Amino acid sequence: MEQIFGTYFQRLVGKVDRSSLRSIQIVSRDGKILAKDTANSGDIPSDIIYKVIQDLNCTDLHQLIYNHSGEYTVVATPIVIDLQVIAMILIEAINLKHCEQIITIIRTSLESYIEYHNTQEEAFTEVSREEAIVKELLAVSSYDLGKQSLSYKLLKSLKAFGFDLFLLRSVILVKLEKKTNSYFNINLDLGYESSVEAFKDRGVQIIKANKYLNNQDIVAFADSDHIVIVKSFLDVGNIGKLYYALDNICESMISDLEAAKIFTYHIAYGGIYSTFQDVRRSYVEAENTIHLGSVFQENPGIHSVDKGIFEHVGYYLPSIVQHKVIQSVLDKLKKADGSIDLELLSVAEAFVDQCMNLMHTANQLHLHRNTVYLKIDKFKNKTGLNPEKSFQDAFIIKMTAVSVKIGAFSQGKVN
Repeated sequence: MEQIFGTYFQRLVGKVDRSSLRSIQIVSRDGKILAKDTANSGDIPSDIIYKVIQDLNCTDLHQLIYNHSGEYTVVATPIVIDLQVIAMILIEAINLKHCEQIITIIRTSLESYIEYHNTQEEAFTEVSREEAIVKELLAVSSYDLGKQSLSYKLLKSLKAFGFDLFLLRSVILVKLEKKTNSYFNINLDLGYESSVEAFKDRGVQIIKANKYLNNQDIVAFADSDHIVIVKSFLDVGNIGKLYYALDNICESMISDLEAAKIFTYHIAYGGIYSTFQDVRRSYVEAENTIHLGSVFQENPGIHSVDKGIFEHVGYYLPSIVQHKVIQSVLDKLKKADGSIDLELLSVAEAFVDQCMNLMHTANQLHLHRNTVYLKIDKFKNKTGLNPEKSFQDAFIIKMTAVSVKIGAFSQGKVN
């Protein structure tokens, strides 16, 4: 601001006809003088400055304020950037009508120059500009998932960069996972941090070059190991087709990224929504899908809902079902020492997974058929659940097993 209220301001007032005024000053909201015409005849009295500031009406940000208490009439107006008053211009007027025109011209010129200056200062590379947008979109403080709103600054940025606010959008999340190199059980994790930094711009550019992306899509690093893609779609009237399109996009992206051999990748997408306000919701869903994939899938790669339907249903179970139904089953499976009989639950889950076929369950668990039969019978007696006679019972068994695995992973007990 020193450059603006210094060099530029002096150059601006140098073009003004001073015969109509005694002095021009720019003051901050707290009354501090930020700049003044070097050719002026003296400072405007501080009591008049404070009175003008007090008279500022924040509902009319381009008003003219008048004060007649001094030797000369003072006319003032605020300088407004992004709906915020950053300073005020004050003129001691000799010819009031002429000064009203001068102060309006100065205000308009300064506001235009400040906005241009801010744009130049923030004219980062395309990557860092999109990083700023992604950071704002994902900011927890700005996005209460129950009550979302776009900040004025973000809305202005999105419009300035030409983003269509009315397209459908989904977040694709790429999580980088370092490949571990070990020799005789010694971890040779050499240069990982520097490799991440070196890969940042390259990884973003690889994704931005993907054949399925366009100028309405945003690609940026969200933190040290996450790349966020905000993918846009036209509304074709069939949202199911768009989810299949997301599968193809993810496959294409992971194929492109495989060139960077120091990483493996987890990739997933969230729901498709019609507003930018829901981008964070889609991001959280993608993050949860990667989390569930890490628990239930053996290998990194593409994680999707249809590869783990039961796991997703279990993760999003309402709390009343968790506390009343699932916890009730776990309580019935407690052993004498208070621990849960996880082996019995595991056998019951395998039995459900194998469509209640004893032989297939035994083969999967490498147990004798009779052993499986006895364990299933014990499970039925303890819990009262019989998956052979009730789909609901089979579903409860599966949800209980999924909930236990998710809980164990969250507590760091699952490798």
